[in-house]
Amino acid sequence: MKPGMSKFAICYIAEDPNGITRLAAVRDTKAKAKRYLGSKALRRNWGRNMAEKFEVKPLEEYREIAEILVPSQNIMSGKAIKISRDSLGTCCDPATETYWSM
Repeated sequence: MKPGMSKFAICYIAEDPNGITRLAAVRDTKAKAKRYLGSKALRRNWGRNMAEKFEVKPLEEYREIAEILVPSQNIMSGKAIKISRDSLGTCCDPATETYWSM
């Protein structure tokens, strides 16, 4: 990859009220990102509806969206905390049982 060129993120657009976008993969070029997404869709025999839930965007643009801090609550202490938007509801979120059982 040439210096100064952007990487591209393959993002999953979740259907939740918060509109959380999650990172699926990162590739060097937009063409490679689209090719990866197409091959993944074929391997998993996705229908058109599932493939439409993904989009390719510059990695910097994804990071601007994902690094927004959102409120959450630590289930062990009850304290209000802020975590990155893309960690909400995952194993990295102290508001989930998964976080505390790993």
